[in-house]
Amino acid sequence: MKRNIQNDNFTVFTNIIIALLAVAIVCLTIVITSRLVKGRYVYTVEPRSLHYEAVNGEYTYLLENKLRNEAAGLTSENNPEYIPYYALADYYLAASRYKVYMTMNDSQGMNTQRKIMNEAVSKMDALDYCTQDINELFGIDV
Repeated sequence: MKRNIQNDNFTVFTNIIIALLAVAIVCLTIVITSRLVKGRYVYTVEPRSLHYEAVNGEYTYLLENKLRNEAAGLTSENNPEYIPYYALADYYLAASRYKVYMTMNDSQGMNTQRKIMNEAVSKMDALDYCTQDINELFGIDV
């Protein structure tokens, strides 16, 4: 009689463990599925971080973070506080392209980039002093 009680207890305990594992697997499947459906989290960069990058001459990071923000839907059209930082990033990109066209003696490409640079300067507000640093960085005189 004692053996049957032990077997019954073992069977109940085993069934409880199996049920708990099944519930855990179902919960894990739900969590994984919901994460896949929602997509990955994209982090964005706040204006104060962009300001830090601008004033410290970290223009590559500024451009990277501008592109990251825009990919996440954080554009300057719906967030005017980003306008000067995005403009500086645009200036940096256009200046780098200007340098490439200058090296290739492509005056049409240089003129196109110069227009982009001039438009960016008009949106920079107090950050326009950074353009001199960028020009020196690329060795251009615009």
